Amino acid sequence: MYGSRARIAILSPSRGDSVVYEFYRLAPEGVMLLNTTGNVRRLQDSDLEVQVQSLVERAKDVALDKPDLIIAGGSPLVTMQGYGSEERIAARLTDACGIPCVMGIQLEVEALRAVGSKRPVIASPYPPPLDERIVRYLGQAGFDVQGCKGLGILANHEIGFLPEEAAFRIGREAFRSAPKADAIFLPCGRWPTFDAVNKLEGDLGVPAVSDTQAVFHGAFVRLGIREPFANAG
Repeated sequence: MYGSRARIAILSPSRGDSVVYEFYRLAPEGVMLLNTTGNVRRLQDSDLEVQVQSLVERAKDVALDKPDLIIAGGSPLVTMQGYGSEERIAARLTDACGIPCVMGIQLEVEALRAVGSKRPVIASPYPPPLDERIVRYLGQAGFDVQGCKGLGILANHEIGFLPEEAAFRIGREAFRSAPKADAIFLPCGRWPTFDAVNKLEGDLGVPAVSDTQAVFHGAFVRLGIREPFANAG
């Protein structure tokens, strides 16, 4: 059976295309991803609210495939509801499906703390209202956010079509605008960030934490998978 070492499920808010691709560039042999796609097509509250309402049924459905861990992706689902909602949602999903569940943004926060960041700067593909929410959320989580540069994209499919250098360019711009920043945070699992992380760290000399890198590192730690990431920050 594929996934004999570990089976990780992710409840993607939209297509999950980049998440799957980057997962298999990171995962060691024997670790499998079970991806479920969502219905968020535009990064606006009406789409996000529908997605939040569907999480329980989607968790119960993918639980039939016996994953070891379920991750509910999409930081905007949580930042829309405010700091602390991640714990409540994860507990509700765990109770509903009987398998440990965690929100992706919890793993992102853990990753920022793991690299010792206290003053991150954010580089995102999101529109301004979502950027404002994630700045506020990280502030409530104890970070002194140094600023945020966003690409302002509303349609999710456009994020998926971004060139691979887009994350590098906006990450570099964000860092150079924030002289006190000690890390770069790149939320959103839909845009390509895999190669940008190493380039940013090499050029700027600070940790770069992306959504997919953080989420799967956190998942692997929880499941006792200890191989270091290769060429991924």
